[in-house]
Amino acid sequence: MAQTIKEMVYSTVSPEEVFESFYGLNHRERQTYEEILAAEEPLSVETIAERMDCSLSTAYRYVDALETHNLVHETGLYDGEYLKSGYTATEPAVIAEHMFDYVDFKYQKCERNIEAIANRNEEPGDCEETEWDRPGTFLSH
Repeated sequence: MAQTIKEMVYSTVSPEEVFESFYGLNHRERQTYEEILAAEEPLSVETIAERMDCSLSTAYRYVDALETHNLVHETGLYDGEYLKSGYTATEPAVIAEHMFDYVDFKYQKCERNIEAIANRNEEPGDCEETEWDRPGTFLSH
């Protein structure tokens, strides 16, 4: 069962847990993001699998989950012989800015609905899904 707003406000969570929860990532996906972020050059999926000590298919799943949320981006990586896919991480400051924007957007939606409760003669705020409500979309703004 999902936490209530009151439970969320009073709980103590680490920045890592907030990041995981915000994007619906598991612990290993977040660690993969951190590994890509720490790299000085784009990482291939093979390198990610090696560094994360996982199978190639698992590394692809991790990268796919991160790409879905625009946390990593595909780029070309020349390995001396061939050009293949490499991945770079979106900077944490960019992610944090978009997280703030998203939370602000949701806050404004909640505030309109709370005001509608206080002023029973008003219509409730718009609860329709917007592009901000779909995973992975708000980082593209």
